[in-house]
Amino acid sequence: ADLKGVHVAQAGDGSVYVSSSQNAEFIFGTSTVSASDLTGAIIVKYDKDGNEQWTTRMSGAATITTMNAAEDGTLYVAGTFTDEVSLILNEAPAVMASEDVISAFVGKVSKDGGFTVVKTFTPETDATIAAATGDPWDIGVEGPLYNGWDPIYVTPTKIQVANGKVYVAARYTGDVPSIGWEGAYIDFGSYDDDISAGVFIR
Repeated sequence: ADLKGVHVAQAGDGSVYVSSSQNAEFIFGTSTVSASDLTGAIIVKYDKDGNEQWTTRMSGAATITTMNAAEDGTLYVAGTFTDEVSLILNEAPAVMASEDVISAFVGKVSKDGGFTVVKTFTPETDATIAAATGDPWDIGVEGPLYNGWDPIYVTPTKIQVANGKVYVAARYTGDVPSIGWEGAYIDFGSYDDDISAGVFIR
């Protein structure tokens, strides 16, 4: 009833991958795919004839925002998450964590359906801006000049695979120090985050 993060990618052998949100148990092929209390993300694979192959879950508040398949069938996905999200990484349980912000992830999924690499990217409030104080309304009371009313975020918008490299475009607020991105801030008497965009390569 709440489908989001619906994307399709096709591998060189004709296999088709589809992502979606999931908030209820469902049948895929001969397996029952369970659901958690939160709307998580799933990926399913069909062969070139439309037969169900496998499904991979991200259990928790995760949304896939883009994905792309390499020629050899390896799938690359990117998206957003909050709180704690569980997945299977290299055949073992793993957890991604993000507190009070909307973080991004980039994952590599083998053609057999398992995550083999997952990288996360968490935005942070710029320390200098967050520490700025003053009197935005000229009433003689000093206070923080950074509003921070809305959660800061990193949202991947496009992932592309070429010549052994993965290119990811994203929109973001705040700073993203793990990839060297600085935020943009507008001073209206107190600071607000402005939306920025960038591309990074892995």
